[in-house]
Amino acid sequence: MLFIFENVFLLVFLLFVVLVLIISLSINYKKHRIVETNKLLLLYKQIESEKRVSKGLKKTSLEIDLLSEKTQQKLQKMKVDVLETHFSLSEIF
Repeated sequence: MLFIFENVFLLVFLLFVVLVLIISLSINYKKHRIVETNKLLLLYKQIESEKRVSKGLKKTSLEIDLLSEKTQQKLQKMKVDVLETHFSLSEIF
């Protein structure tokens, strides 16, 4: 009879330890989950911000390319004008 009571006590004690362990782990998990969720939200906001900056830089890059093309066209026109002027002057003299 004493053996049964010892086992019951041991089983109750083990059950108590397991319950305490489960409760403590679940509390730690919830805290950890909240912290990690906040970190993920922060990362998401940073990624969205970087996407907006990237789009702005792409637009600026396109504008720079367009200005560069216009500048090249103006330079080509100036070269042609200089050659025409040089040819005209050489024909005159």
